[in-house]
Amino acid sequence: MTGIPGDKTETQGSDSNKIAAKASVVVLLVLLAGAVVYYKERMLFIDAPHMLFRFMNSWYFVIEEYRYGSFISQALPLAGIWLHLPFRALIILYSASFYMFYIAIAVLLVYRYRNYGLAVLLGLYLTLFVSDTFYWPNNEVHQGISWLLLAFALNFYMGFKKRPLLISLFVFTAFFYLAIWTHPLVMIVAVYLWFFFWFDKKQWPYSRWQSYLYTAILLVIAFLKFNEGRHHGYDSTKIEIVTGFSV
Repeated sequence: MTGIPGDKTETQGSDSNKIAAKASVVVLLVLLAGAVVYYKERMLFIDAPHMLFRFMNSWYFVIEEYRYGSFISQALPLAGIWLHLPFRALIILYSASFYMFYIAIAVLLVYRYRNYGLAVLLGLYLTLFVSDTFYWPNNEVHQGISWLLLAFALNFYMGFKKRPLLISLFVFTAFFYLAIWTHPLVMIVAVYLWFFFWFDKKQWPYSRWQSYLYTAILLVIAFLKFNEGRHHGYDSTKIEIVTGFSV
């Protein structure tokens, strides 16, 4: 990969990476169309009807297990409920809302931050890696991964642009917190990608002391999420399998 993410004259990656990144946006548009066509299959299966039932009765966001980033996929159906739209429209809006969010992230990665590698990664993630979950959209890990890729692109962009440290620290903490707290599995991906990018010195926007500072913040956020998950509800039973493992 060449170029500086976010630079006005240089782009990250070759022309082929740019084409692949734009292809990812097209693929997500196709998946959005599928989400509208197959809205019944997606919205009448496992978690979706349960969540939609709760929206319609509470008229408010339903955030479970402190997975705050999931608000983004609830905004459209909630708006439909507040506008008294018919039930069929609410189901379609809920089904479409997930891919509308993913497309918005991809567009930002490609056209705002010019981070073509992350855009390709998002497209590959939602097709090759988790394609079997097309009919199970409520798994917050996918929304968490999308927030995570946006967090990397935004913070790298600000790093290369030399934004003021206090603003950068706030944005870094807020976006990585949102991503990791959307699903505990995201913390593993976040830490892995952080060190993966750090090893590429040419594409790393931070000085040594900044790298140590941001790393400390990232690890603290991950620890807080892990500790919260150990002592609360659904996540605690899953984390217990890992922490209580023995030969």
